[in-house]
Amino acid sequence: MNNRLISFLLVPLAGLFLLFHHAAYQTLLSQGDHGRDLYAFVQTLHGQMPYRDYWWVYGPIMPYYYALFLKIFGIAIPSVLIGKIVLTVLSGVFIFLSLSLFIPTLFAFMAAMWFWMYQPDFFFTYNHIGGIFCLTGITFALFSYIKQPRTKFLYFGLFFVLLLAMVKVNFGIAALFVFIAFYRLYDHFYKIPPTNGKKTLGQVAAIGVPLLILMTYFLLLFLLPVYEIRQCMPYMSNDQPYHSTPLQALGALASAIITTPLTSPANFVFAIFIIGAIIASLIKVFSHKTDSKERKQTLTAFVLLGFFYFINLHEYIVSGVLYRSFWATPFSTMMLFFVIGYSLTKISPKLQRLVFGSFFVLVFTHYVSQIDTVRIKKIPEQFLTVNRGHITTGNSEEWFTTVQDTTNFIQTHIAKEESFFALPYDPLYYYLTNKTSPTRQLIFFNHINIPPQQEATIIAELERKDVKYILISNRAFASQEPGLGFFGQSYCPLLGKYIAEHFEPIAQFGDWKNEPGWAWNHGTKIFKRVR
Repeated sequence: MNNRLISFLLVPLAGLFLLFHHAAYQTLLSQGDHGRDLYAFVQTLHGQMPYRDYWWVYGPIMPYYYALFLKIFGIAIPSVLIGKIVLTVLSGVFIFLSLSLFIPTLFAFMAAMWFWMYQPDFFFTYNHIGGIFCLTGITFALFSYIKQPRTKFLYFGLFFVLLLAMVKVNFGIAALFVFIAFYRLYDHFYKIPPTNGKKTLGQVAAIGVPLLILMTYFLLLFLLPVYEIRQCMPYMSNDQPYHSTPLQALGALASAIITTPLTSPANFVFAIFIIGAIIASLIKVFSHKTDSKERKQTLTAFVLLGFFYFINLHEYIVSGVLYRSFWATPFSTMMLFFVIGYSLTKISPKLQRLVFGSFFVLVFTHYVSQIDTVRIKKIPEQFLTVNRGHITTGNSEEWFTTVQDTTNFIQTHIAKEESFFALPYDPLYYYLTNKTSPTRQLIFFNHINIPPQQEATIIAELERKDVKYILISNRAFASQEPGLGFFGQSYCPLLGKYIAEHFEPIAQFGDWKNEPGWAWNHGTKIFKRVR
């Protein structure tokens, strides 16, 4: 059995080993963003549709994916985390398969492990790992095409492009642009003759896939009014609370990259090593000993990674929000190990194993650190014991007390067949109490731009369904976060007036002194209808 086959068998097992502790642990759990995801997955499991039946801000496919895991493993947060781990492991497998076409297997394997340990997590949603999985699948398809320009690899990649558009439409469109431009330029520059199959592929890519994307979103959204479509597809500038100029965003990113080597001696040594690997790779690829076919394939693959890195920064470039740069980091990881692996190609196996061993120590040390963090947090106070929870998180003890007391109150005082109305953004309580929101709208903030006619519709739904209880969290009033505002004043004045006239507070939990946060300083008030 050759080394590549051995490593390929080890890759998914290594991924499961390195990530298994995340199956029942999450760094933070938010009542808003995570609550939205969990509520959406359960509603989808029960036959509801994204956008139409509940507010959803990403592509339509991931609620169905996670609903499958809830069906198999039961309705609890660990079921969702298992689904997330599966996609993370498979993304690492695609990274390994892609790089192993160009560099020694050991370093392709290390790239996958590095991705699992150091890839920044989209901490606020379970959705985006589906996009990373698709992007790595597209990369593997195009790397395979570079090695062997067969049309089947392009169809494989096109499938993942379509899938990516169903995860997050703007990234799918960006990937489609790179995909078409890449294979056509590659065929042109390297004089690959056109075939009937390639012509058909071109029509599918340029016409068929865009039509499928358009039709899917049209069928899901066309029954909604324009303002609700904008809330689900917030791509206009005033739909976003964060803004930045491209120069500011790219300048901040460049500054972080340049200054990181100066933050510690270890980072400085690492940077010197990488610079040396880049120089060695350039010398090798342009050496007269390197045949022209290897040179063109190597350079093409690396340039492709660069294009994917840059185009997947587009959300970060217009917002300046750091976590939106995480879409590009799998490609920086692949570029990093591409130059390391290529610079060590045909070098002494002992030296390769030494370098691999050094990186393995870093990965294993980081893994042990993660395990220790989880172990420290695994105490009763950090475990969400309420129904559908069953997860350890790093939230404060005060947050746990607030969530559990609020959930217990709802389950005790609200009849099983009744629901309640949670705002401004607390769908976690719908999920934990097995209740359905009386309205499809789950979020109420300034940047959501809720017009008076939507407020009137929501009030009519509350009346028609005779909703007797309302939950309002402190994020409605005291948050200084951009785009949130003050409920009843800067947004939703009609809804605020309706609640003030028809409901009165009967219970209060949590922190109403400090500024509320995304998953901290959480406080809730329960209001009951006044007859």
